[in-house]
Amino acid sequence: MRQSVHFYNTKHPSINIPLTEVILKMGERKRNGFYVPEHIPSFTDSLIYKNPPPSFREVAFETARAFFQSSIPEEDLYTVIADAFSFRVPVFPIDPRTYVIELTHGSSGSALDFGARFTIQLLSYLYRNTERPLHVLYAGEADAVMAIADSISSKNQIACTLLYPQGSLSHDAEQRLLAFPKNIQAFSVDGSLDMCRNMIYAAAESPALRERAVVFLPDITHVTYFLSYTFCCIYAALTVLSRSGYDNSIEIPQLLMGMTLTQRDGISAAVLAQKMKAPIKGFIAAAVYDKEPPPDGFDNDYERLKLLHGSKSLHTDIALYHMHTNNVIEAMRTCNNRTGYIISPKGAEVWRAWNAVRSGEMNNCAPAKLPEWLIDTEYTGSYIGIIMEPMHPALCSNAIKDAIGRELPLPYRFECSRQSNRKPHVLPPSIDALIDSIL
Repeated sequence: MRQSVHFYNTKHPSINIPLTEVILKMGERKRNGFYVPEHIPSFTDSLIYKNPPPSFREVAFETARAFFQSSIPEEDLYTVIADAFSFRVPVFPIDPRTYVIELTHGSSGSALDFGARFTIQLLSYLYRNTERPLHVLYAGEADAVMAIADSISSKNQIACTLLYPQGSLSHDAEQRLLAFPKNIQAFSVDGSLDMCRNMIYAAAESPALRERAVVFLPDITHVTYFLSYTFCCIYAALTVLSRSGYDNSIEIPQLLMGMTLTQRDGISAAVLAQKMKAPIKGFIAAAVYDKEPPPDGFDNDYERLKLLHGSKSLHTDIALYHMHTNNVIEAMRTCNNRTGYIISPKGAEVWRAWNAVRSGEMNNCAPAKLPEWLIDTEYTGSYIGIIMEPMHPALCSNAIKDAIGRELPLPYRFECSRQSNRKPHVLPPSIDALIDSIL
């Protein structure tokens, strides 16, 4: 029996390696292609219909165990899961046929906390016996940088260097970042995000750095982030399945998972959840285009989705709804007026798309063959939408103020977090300067 499920590369199928090796490949320069499981394990009915339903940690453990198999002992894998997901993952109704899974209760207030914490916990475990110290290099946007920093903050054995474009973080976020322990150093770069990333990739290839440390480059499109979102989709589906009869008297609900296209690998994770036998009927994708949308709607970044789906047309199961930016503010306002729930712009995209589905509005649906479930009147009355909320609304203060007329206070965990009075370290867009700061 193989130690773990093998994954193959979407652009280079001959690269077919165990999951643990895929994770360690994050130390390489930019990869070409994504990784897809060669074999998709499935859940038993005893887990799907468990009463009471499994907790988030149980779902994450069972899903991870199905892929890692014997490559990580069960007690060690559960410790990884428990340490990675130490925050709440609420799933609750905001109206009789709409549920929200809030992926916003981690340190950064975004769904990226799931992937970052899972990645770093696995990294810490897999490199626990390495002779050279481990050094993580990362460049990204505000929420991704904060998620990585927090995930490493308790790992004294891991050093970390973070880059972000100058001016891309709010003052409060920057002060929180500078207050992390000394094993994390962050630099504001006088340049673009692409420049920051190119500096990271170049530094990772430095012989001087590689002689002194094992270099590791996380990536939000990597398989660990992808699997963590799959945990979320499965957990949401099982939770809503168990609650539906009590909340809305729908005994056999037809669950529709909804997410925005900008949530990388969100739909792919939901498709993988369905393939693992999670009770998901179909998928709703929301996309904002202020100009003419592409005719297909899914660009080349979604190779993993196309392969997982296994059909020539993604639209056989996925309803893709296009909208404009002004529709999003309107959807935020409408959601608050109708339900009392304050939703982020990303969540509002999905809310609007889901309302178009249940009202039978087809005008904004992508111009392709409509999903069979969308036009099947037999199940229309039992559709239940699950909205994945990927960002805390308080982090979108301008949009919130435009939508509901007032600002939303930051979560208490942000207000009470440590702050630094130091000025940010500004780094010139120089690879040599970056390498010198690390060495």
